[in-house]
Amino acid sequence: MVGGEPIEKDKLYSLSACRRFGEPEDMLCRMPGAADLDIKKYTIHDVMREYLSVHDTINPMIDGRAKALDLGENVLSQLPGTDYKFH
Repeated sequence: MVGGEPIEKDKLYSLSACRRFGEPEDMLCRMPGAADLDIKKYTIHDVMREYLSVHDTINPMIDGRAKALDLGENVLSQLPGTDYKFH
């Protein structure tokens, strides 16, 4: 679903996603078939450091717009050494 509407298979969408080490070139964070990629030189960690240098507090919440069908609800729990919890 995109904005509450079903995804159309023949339509192109723009999105921001992670690049996971070892994934094929056409895959973005578990999503195969990506085309016209614009891969940036920075990481999400760089972006978060910049954001937190301006905003000293964040309060992340899961809003249910995206789902990983092969994972549980607390997706960040797969990151070793973290204990992130969303409410």
